Amino acid sequence: MSKLQAYFDRRVKELNAEILHKDAAALEMLLKNKEETKEKLSNEIAEAINLPELQAELKGILASASAKDKIKMPAKEGFLRH
Repeated sequence: MSKLQAYFDRRVKELNAEILHKDAAALEMLLKNKEETKEKLSNEIAEAINLPELQAELKGILASASAKDKIKMPAKEGFLRH
């Protein structure tokens, strides 16, 4: 292997290591931002739920969802047999 080829191979490895390091740092920053955003949104939602008008709306939504769960679909012929 020539000196030029050895130098080239070494530089490629060094540059790849630098790129991987920068990518890892960028990913770490993205994860940190994601966690901070998630925490901020959780806090905002928790504060919003404590507002009386939103509590009433939430109760209505939950009641509506509960009512929908209780709706029975008519059995189709041959689908359900008793």
